[in-house]
Amino acid sequence: MLSPIGRIREVADHIQATDLSRRIALQGPEDELKNLADTFDRMLERLDDAFDAQRQFIADASHELRNPLAVMRTNVDVVLRDPAATAADLRSAAVVVQRATQRMGRLVDDLLALARLEAPRARSEPVDVSTLTKEVADDFDAMGRDRSIALDIDVARGLEVTGDRDALKRAVANLVENALVYSPEGSRVTLSAGLAGGWCWVAVEDSGPGIAPEDQSRVFDRFWRADKSRSRSRGGSGLGLAIVRQVVESHAGVVRLFSEPGAGSTFVVWLPAAGRDPEGPLPALPAASPLDRRAATTSA
Repeated sequence: MLSPIGRIREVADHIQATDLSRRIALQGPEDELKNLADTFDRMLERLDDAFDAQRQFIADASHELRNPLAVMRTNVDVVLRDPAATAADLRSAAVVVQRATQRMGRLVDDLLALARLEAPRARSEPVDVSTLTKEVADDFDAMGRDRSIALDIDVARGLEVTGDRDALKRAVANLVENALVYSPEGSRVTLSAGLAGGWCWVAVEDSGPGIAPEDQSRVFDRFWRADKSRSRSRGGSGLGLAIVRQVVESHAGVVRLFSEPGAGSTFVVWLPAAGRDPEGPLPALPAASPLDRRAATTSA
């Protein structure tokens, strides 16, 4: 029977970068060696989970890139094999290829954004959330008018957080774009922001199809789509909401979804407001959507 140190060394010798499934699982009294072995096992488990997530991410990204590539190749092959292809046929194929390259471009941009977000956040500056939110509304005004969707804005003044302004703007922009894409023509999207209990919040409310309760915990997963409300035909990369969550959580914030099928969705970003003690505990996060409280106050 191996000694405790021999057992630890044996497992360490068998571990490879591609196989982290081995565990020491040291038995015996709760002494320093047992604590060391348990700590080593927990570290291996975290590394194993990280490698699994990385492998899954690479597989998903490869699959998402392969789809537009297949579309491009098929259309090009068809027109090249057809000696009677007309200028209209060539133009039609070129339009399909253009859409596929645009989708690939969005996917690559989002993959690069995720990679940057996974690096340690270097920028930390005062961010005027009121101004940032209004800028996003201005940026998407044309898209809303093009889709006959009214983009309303209701933003309190003097909202400030600390963080990376560009990343936060991208998160809010992703939510607004998502709302405009999935809302029907003639509907409304509302972009709101305010302050509640030490938290600065930004909410995007749409008139889309809503999201089923069983799917709501997965909408922020990379490349996940529900069959109807997040179909590939909408042209997204499948990474927009994943980027939102990563940006928000890197700022010690939380993003929540309030939705019912057939009744639209509201995404709420909560960020610690500037001015609080950065070393102190975060204030308790309100359980309800801030829009619910605002509606109740208005009706009263």
